[in-house]
Amino acid sequence: MKKKNFFNGLSAKLALAIVALTGAMFTSCTKESFDVTATGMPDAQGKIDVTVICGTENVTGAMTISDHSVTVKADGTVDSKTYTITAVSKTGEYTNGEATITFPALTKGQIYVYPVTIYVQPISEKVTYTVVEDPTVKPEPSQDTPKTTDPISAGDTPMVYSVKYPVQEGSIVENYNEIKAQIDNLNARSFTLDQIKAAMTQILNDLNKGFSTYTNIATVTVPAQTTYVPTYHNTYSTTVNAISMEDGDGNTYIVSGIKIKKATGTILELVDNSHGHDHGHGDGGNDGGGSAGK
Repeated sequence: MKKKNFFNGLSAKLALAIVALTGAMFTSCTKESFDVTATGMPDAQGKIDVTVICGTENVTGAMTISDHSVTVKADGTVDSKTYTITAVSKTGEYTNGEATITFPALTKGQIYVYPVTIYVQPISEKVTYTVVEDPTVKPEPSQDTPKTTDPISAGDTPMVYSVKYPVQEGSIVENYNEIKAQIDNLNARSFTLDQIKAAMTQILNDLNKGFSTYTNIATVTVPAQTTYVPTYHNTYSTTVNAISMEDGDGNTYIVSGIKIKKATGTILELVDNSHGHDHGHGDGGNDGGGSAGK
């Protein structure tokens, strides 16, 4: 299997110890469907999508991923919980990796997808690094403007719908040019400085890949004589971070003040809009199913 790695071409003398103090990076490949059934407002549902990346390759299938299932309580809600998700190579071909996230609390009628990316390296490169959040700076949460899909309704019997909506993933470095200037202005203390700058720049570029979306599907049972308006929005967290790197001569290079804004999930809420609307089938992204009365 061909490996692509931003450390290729570095001097054999260069021993890198990399700590990129960032937030957990997030993405996914497998998009499972939710199955939401209830009378009245549906129970909350949560999902953590995990992908493992080596260079530019998706190696999720080669890793054993620790349990990251989200538990729904008897009352239909989800408690906030911190997960440390580990990825262990099945064959020893890759370094192990991990990401720590905090899944938010959910109330009934909320559906949340949290995409997570874990980065690993080939064992042959003998390079390991961790991606963690700077604990001295409080993350700044934000969200975009809520958007809606077509209403979904049921007449005298419940109806099942597949609600399609986009989930956003990725990250950006808000002060990229400032941080790149820091890298370019590092003082020469070793003949490996050019390689140090190149490796740091590649890490910075990885953190600045931008946002993208994929389609998630939630299967929702609408109770009789009920209309829901599915409403979704994306959430973000902005943190201040640093990259610390050590070369083979024992010199340490630090680039700090990196402002990373990362996507931390997409929440879908089912808003009850039963009054004032005729009962019918949703259009567009909402595929109506047959009646599901018991």
